[in-house]
Amino acid sequence: MKIILIAAISLDGFIAANKNDKLSWTKDKGVFKKQTLGHYVAMGKKTLSLIGSNLSNRNLVPIDSHTKTEDIFNTIQSEILFVGGGAVTNQLFIDHITHLYLTPHPIIFGSGIRLFGDKSFTRKTKLEKVISVEGCSNLNQFQFQVISH
Repeated sequence: MKIILIAAISLDGFIAANKNDKLSWTKDKGVFKKQTLGHYVAMGKKTLSLIGSNLSNRNLVPIDSHTKTEDIFNTIQSEILFVGGGAVTNQLFIDHITHLYLTPHPIIFGSGIRLFGDKSFTRKTKLEKVISVEGCSNLNQFQFQVISH
């Protein structure tokens, strides 16, 4: 199964400025929508509360502190699972991620919520593809394959 972590990030590696960030700074929502349409998308309850109402035609997998990845993998019938945050959800899947789809935005927070929260993630990756974000000049999504754990 492909486990794809998909995220908008600041130039300094944050997915949110703080825990109350409404993510209004992200400009790649169209790419997210197009790529995840018809697929399973795992998201933490806080992230779902922020953007969940705009996620029709997806199989949403809500994540909480009691969720176990094995239960998810045994339940879903799919070749692809997108992981859409937040940091706690990203941490839960940290050892299973096969691909990273990251869209760096031209903003620096200085502090905030990191992609994997306080967990360390050291992997070798291979850049597979760069796609332009439609309607946003000079905004690109970088698609990496994780090649070693």
